[in-house]
Amino acid sequence: MLPHVPDECDHNYHIFYFRVASRDERDQLLKALQAEGIGATFHFVPLHSSSYGRTSLKNDQQLPITDRCSDTVIRLPLYPGLADQVDSLIDATPTTIGSMMSTRKGA
Repeated sequence: MLPHVPDECDHNYHIFYFRVASRDERDQLLKALQAEGIGATFHFVPLHSSSYGRTSLKNDQQLPITDRCSDTVIRLPLYPGLADQVDSLIDATPTTIGSMMSTRKGA
């Protein structure tokens, strides 16, 4: 799932992310991207499940939608100094994702 930018808005180019189906798929794809030299990462640890949140929040609140988003978001590198690597990222990212997805379909 790719991010949606409404027609009346502009992308702020702060991050570029996409979502996958599961945490397992996210972790496998992150390994594959990193093996290709692509500095992809997961996006965030929700506050309620961070070490600070677990020790400081007064309740043990369950936030399944937040957890699912955290488990399925992959963030690709996007920063001003990336210009030197753009062509290799553009070539390697879809190839790596496509290769992993076709492997998963064959499993």
